[in-house]
Amino acid sequence: RDLHSFPTRRSSDLTRTREPDPARAAALGLDALAAARQTGSARILGELQTLSQRLTAQWPAHPATRAVREALAA
Repeated sequence: RDLHSFPTRRSSDLTRTREPDPARAAALGLDALAAARQTGSARILGELQTLSQRLTAQWPAHPATRAVREALAA
């Protein structure tokens, strides 16, 4: 599970850099979502909710933000 949580943490980090990359953060988050659902990891799902909130706060209209929100809701 720890191996699967790394992309989630990395995706969150990408939203807090000098040059944030919301598209890359979302892509890593979506990859981690598949692993979270496969393993049933509540921790990774929680981290993805945090990522979604951060993306929504900073880039509400970005297509990547919408993709993460929709994937988590599905």
